[in-house]
Amino acid sequence: MVAVGSDWGLVASTDFKSDGPGLILGTVGSIPTHFRHKFAVLKEMSEPEEPFPHPVVLPVEDALDLHPFAPRDIPSVVESYLESAVQAGFREVRLIHGRGKGVQRDRVRSLLADHPLVEAVAQAPPERGGWGATIVWLKAFEPSRGAV
Repeated sequence: MVAVGSDWGLVASTDFKSDGPGLILGTVGSIPTHFRHKFAVLKEMSEPEEPFPHPVVLPVEDALDLHPFAPRDIPSVVESYLESAVQAGFREVRLIHGRGKGVQRDRVRSLLADHPLVEAVAQAPPERGGWGATIVWLKAFEPSRGAV
């Protein structure tokens, strides 16, 4: 459970007897001293723990949905994906960035514009995601020289 602000926290009762829920939302400092021993106060962490301390290996497929990734990670995720897709022999892949306001789409397309592994880029047809996805045609891979 995470604190909701610098002075707010979720407090879980260790022996709360009630018909209501066992969680109380309130200021941590407002719990009277004689009740504090009955509650486990969950402190706000200064930095969130990494959910996956080791790299997560994703299978290389002909499409990559970028929704699960943090926006700051998108450039490196796309870069790694393109390299893996070329090595796997894909000549066409689809990057799903979502519709929204177009911010992620613009970031992805600017990354692809001068990318050495990319031959061409286009908006996906409606049946493949429309303006929420980008089709990327990749250069051929030659093991001795890499992408050509």
